[in-house]
Amino acid sequence: MRTPEIEQRASFDFVRYANCWEDAELLLGAASLDGARCLSICSAGDNSLSLLAANPSEVVAFDLNPVQIALGELKRAAMRALGYEEFLAFLGFRESDCREATYRARIAPLIPVAAQEYFEAHLADVRDGVIHRGKFESYFHIFCRRVLPLVHSRRTVRRLLQDKTPEERRSFYHGTWNNFRFRTALRLFFSRTVMGRLGRDPEFFRHVAPGSIRHALAGRTAYALTELPTHDNPYLHYILTGTFGDALPHFARRENFDTIRANLGSIRFVLGKLSDFSADARPPFDFMNLSDIFEYMDEALFAETARTIHDCAATGTRVAYYNMLVPRLLPRALPGGFKRLDTLSDNLFAQNRAFFYGSLHVDEVLSLDGREVHP
Repeated sequence: MRTPEIEQRASFDFVRYANCWEDAELLLGAASLDGARCLSICSAGDNSLSLLAANPSEVVAFDLNPVQIALGELKRAAMRALGYEEFLAFLGFRESDCREATYRARIAPLIPVAAQEYFEAHLADVRDGVIHRGKFESYFHIFCRRVLPLVHSRRTVRRLLQDKTPEERRSFYHGTWNNFRFRTALRLFFSRTVMGRLGRDPEFFRHVAPGSIRHALAGRTAYALTELPTHDNPYLHYILTGTFGDALPHFARRENFDTIRANLGSIRFVLGKLSDFSADARPPFDFMNLSDIFEYMDEALFAETARTIHDCAATGTRVAYYNMLVPRLLPRALPGGFKRLDTLSDNLFAQNRAFFYGSLHVDEVLSLDGREVHP
């Protein structure tokens, strides 16, 4: 298989995402994971850790970026070594002035040498709370600290994040929030140019049509602020306030902590790309969380990747992935090899609180002659 363009063109020597900006609740609703073998994009490690709440037999979290792997190892070690409140404080969900001491005494001995080397060279990531140190998070910090105050007061932001009925959310959004300043800020700050410079790597937009980002985000933002609860949306809280507050992501919530912690022996972090998991990897994976990695591929590489996914799976395996701005569908790339579970996909996506994405796809692997055979 050809080397992905993104691997050749983008930089992978820093934390791009300190948090997973995809809703773990959707992944956990996509398949029965009890006893399953799972393959998952690592990213910040959060959602791969969240999969452990469903008691899978194994989670293989992989990433092209060695720093993201180091981050996943750090979070696993923190969950293993620390009590719940200590865990929140160490990662940055709560205030702390002893993160470096905690890291040296209790975390560093538990992580691989490569991860130790990275964090020793970037101790500011530890001291400041690692969940705030990604490039994407820095982008949102600029928005909430410099741009949003020009649009809305803190009081108005607090009102948006209060628990409301759907009717109250719609009334507040249309009557107060969605003013000219907000629409202008959304159009400019979340444009391809600004997001590519300050948030994601410009190479991530290589296959995105010009002008499509701001138009797509406007509709998705309106949906998230009117049709879904805002008071417990972790992604919205972080973007608007620079912190999660009490709206914690799934892996960091108290009710999930003990189960995930008990299953930490079932996750391993692997530096590599999807094509490294060939047909020789057995047993096959029962579930795959592939994020939006297809966005970064041209059509030819996507078709090759679809075949690789099929080779790594069994008939009946479920594959979850997002389309953000580039339409990529496995059933089209490998006809007869996949079937989209339309009702499940659409019902889950309607609950999606991470409102960057245009669609969620949960596909089921078929035998290549199109027959559904469930092992």
